[in-house]
Amino acid sequence: MYSNRMVDEDEIEDYIPDQTAERLLQIWEDVQRERISNIVDERVRSLNQGMERIHMTAEQSYNEMMRQQKERLARQKQEELAFERQCAQQIEARMEELAQEQNRQTRESVLKLQRYTTKIRSQKDEADRIQKEKQDAEAKKERDRIAAMEEEKRKKEEEQKKKEDLQRLAAQPRDPPPSPVPPPSQPPAHSSASSVSDEISPQASEEMERRRKILDHTRAQSQMITSNAQFESTKKEFYKKIHLPIQQISGTREQIMSRSEALKRAIQEAKNMREDVYMYSLNLAASKFVDQGAMQVSSHKESAFSLAYAIIIIASTFPEFMDILIAQFNAACPFTVPHYISRRRYQSDQEWTAAQGFKANETIDQYENRMMGILRLYAAIIQTKFGNAAIKHPFGIEKGFSI
Repeated sequence: MYSNRMVDEDEIEDYIPDQTAERLLQIWEDVQRERISNIVDERVRSLNQGMERIHMTAEQSYNEMMRQQKERLARQKQEELAFERQCAQQIEARMEELAQEQNRQTRESVLKLQRYTTKIRSQKDEADRIQKEKQDAEAKKERDRIAAMEEEKRKKEEEQKKKEDLQRLAAQPRDPPPSPVPPPSQPPAHSSASSVSDEISPQASEEMERRRKILDHTRAQSQMITSNAQFESTKKEFYKKIHLPIQQISGTREQIMSRSEALKRAIQEAKNMREDVYMYSLNLAASKFVDQGAMQVSSHKESAFSLAYAIIIIASTFPEFMDILIAQFNAACPFTVPHYISRRRYQSDQEWTAAQGFKANETIDQYENRMMGILRLYAAIIQTKFGNAAIKHPFGIEKGFSI
């Protein structure tokens, strides 16, 4: 049985030959080196394993640390996003509050401005009203003063005229008592042929009476339209179609022709509708032309020929129109008959001025301007040459001297 006791070298030399001992020593050294090498390898493996374990542990620790870092960064990012959302919501809420406050302040400012504007406007209106009342009062005072002066002048003229009449009466034989004066509700003396004196020729009196009957018939037909509520819309329609073109007649040929054609279409439409509507349109057109003569021609005499040309165009298509127009001329201005109305003995001023065609509260200057405007238009009608020679003038210059 082998023993585990260590053998010394001396003992080996005693029992083993030198060569064998050297060989064994060599083997022993080899064994020792191999053993040491194994030990070193084992230690290296242990170290390597330890390093691997340390490396793995460190890697795991690093990975864990990075994961935790990422989680912490993610949580921080989420917290930041949540904080940003919260800030955005707070900012939005605050901006909405500010906008509401600004809107409220703006509304209050607008209301204040409106109240201030209303107050200023009221004050201005009140000041304008006071100023207008003051101006009206001054104008009324001036009118009253002028009226008083005119009244005083008229009275003096009447007194002077009475004195002259008395002087003439004293120099002439007395006439028989005059016929009773008709009451104010009756027509003026110049509206009937029975009251026409020797200041009008028989031919003129006959023509005036004929046209007066035509005008009376036309006005009676027109009254059926104006007094009937069922024709209110028809009356307004034709009034607009006739009134506006007459108002728009100017000095250019194109304007005269276009407005005349518009009048012809309106009158033709009325003629196709009903007889009374036709008479209403003719009477309305004639009265508007007479008004234009009294107002427009009296201040702008050159417009008489534009109106006259349009009248001739209409009368050439509707012959009844000229008789109605001349009848209205005669009623508005007795000088177109021609008929000079002299003052009768014992005739009041009101009766005499009414017989001459004066309007209520019309001054002599206003009356003369109106008469001259109508006479200018009448004269323009009889001397205006119609463009179409094939159509005879409905009231030519020969009519102006036939009476």
